[in-house]
Amino acid sequence: MDKIFKIDENLFVKIQVFVHENPWLDKPLVFLAQYLIYGIPILLIILWFWSAPVKKATFKSLLAAVIAWLGFAKIIASLVGRSRPTEALLGGKELLFHRPDTSFPSDHAAMLFALALSLRLYGMKKLGNVLLVVAALISISRVMVGVHFPLDVIGGAILGSLVAWLLWMIREYLDKYIVEPILKVLKKI
Repeated sequence: MDKIFKIDENLFVKIQVFVHENPWLDKPLVFLAQYLIYGIPILLIILWFWSAPVKKATFKSLLAAVIAWLGFAKIIASLVGRSRPTEALLGGKELLFHRPDTSFPSDHAAMLFALALSLRLYGMKKLGNVLLVVAALISISRVMVGVHFPLDVIGGAILGSLVAWLLWMIREYLDKYIVEPILKVLKKI
């Protein structure tokens, strides 16, 4: 595993050299890495009020995103315990402050890819494709601003995609025992 992390660190350093040599990228990268994600809750609110089938697909997709983000990503991060690039002192250009915590896997990537792939699997293919692009842009920019190594976002993307696929595979069970009861309660509120 150390050999893989060393290759990952070397790639990170090369990316940081590129970012350092192109300071005009700083503001767009910070926007992508930090602020673009705030559009996701707005999108989810719009989808929630669209129609009953879209509401159901949105809820299941959000469930996948939360499980990937707050469930599996946090568990794996506590087991791996990889420090952020700024803590590893690799000479990266820190464009965005991030509290010192674990880096692998990227919980942003896990959440975003779980959400995008779930929407796609539940029939919202165009929106899912757009969100896959957004997920990739945010994930790549988080490497470029120095808060993640490349392997962190690749691991997060794989994790999020796996969670989305697994929940889609058990969608009948999910509908019967989790989604339908929760949506019934929410209708009464």
